[in-house]
Amino acid sequence: MILQLIECIVSSFLNLFLLALMTVMCAVVDHFLEVQYYREGGYWMYGADTSSDNPNINGIITWANALIAFQVSLYFRNLCLALSLISSSLS
Repeated sequence: MILQLIECIVSSFLNLFLLALMTVMCAVVDHFLEVQYYREGGYWMYGADTSSDNPNINGIITWANALIAFQVSLYFRNLCLALSLISSSLS
């Protein structure tokens, strides 16, 4: 019983670490892509020539959006796992 609890805690921290790693990588890549392609005039940068456009702020916004999206996907995975455990315990 205690071993299962420890395994669950370690798994939760591993998921949290991977979530943080993925979101930070998304933000860093978004920042560098915006800095590079803003100068080259990437087609998706249309209308981004306003004074309020800032790749640093866009990287932070990307980090927050990725955090929400990846967290939702983890909750969905946990929901599917719980449903499968419930269905297996009922049969």
